Amino acid sequence: KYNLSAKGLESLFTKLKAANLLTQSDLDRRSTLRENTVVVDLSPLPTSQLRWKFQAGDVIGTPVIQSGIVYFGSWDGNFYAFEVQSGKQKWKFETGGAVHAKPSIAGKMICFGSGDHNLYCLDIETGKLIWNFQTEGPVYSTAAISGGMIYFGSSDGYMYAVELRTGIEKWKYKTNGPVHTSPAFEAGVVVFGSDDKCLYVLETAGGRVSIQAWTE
Repeated sequence: KYNLSAKGLESLFTKLKAANLLTQSDLDRRSTLRENTVVVDLSPLPTSQLRWKFQAGDVIGTPVIQSGIVYFGSWDGNFYAFEVQSGKQKWKFETGGAVHAKPSIAGKMICFGSGDHNLYCLDIETGKLIWNFQTEGPVYSTAAISGGMIYFGSSDGYMYAVELRTGIEKWKYKTNGPVHTSPAFEAGVVVFGSDDKCLYVLETAGGRVSIQAWTE
């Protein structure tokens, strides 16, 4: 219980309304404040109940949910698929390094990078490997999929363009620093940043630089 002035209570009501815990009709029905102070008994708000949890290594990457399954990587080197409602593990795939990039999904394929220098493409239903593409550095970039291609950066300083169906490299572009950012697309170009303090805009058809912009 809290002792509030009439002005303080008005402020509290306004905040509760903003938080959708009170409606205007609730406020209209309350009695006019006649005392200098009133006693307010605030009941505990409902709290969320834990349904399940799973102990892995540090889970830093953003999970993705599709068709009732949550997909996520861990610093323990594994990539997991769990049923959201039951917490039942559907499958897991072991890599040789930490996995903390957000996975990317295209149809029946799910792709993600690992600290073991590889980008992996798995069958989303079974977790079986379809292909992997090896770089010369850890892959912490969240891959982006567009037009049958998958684009991702590596700590080796390259931006890669790989055919989604086959895992075959189409082109790569060298920067002067690790590429940890996730690429974006617009009108035939792919845009990404590098730790060399540059923003790059490449033509998706062949990796040719259209624009190169410095941040300083």
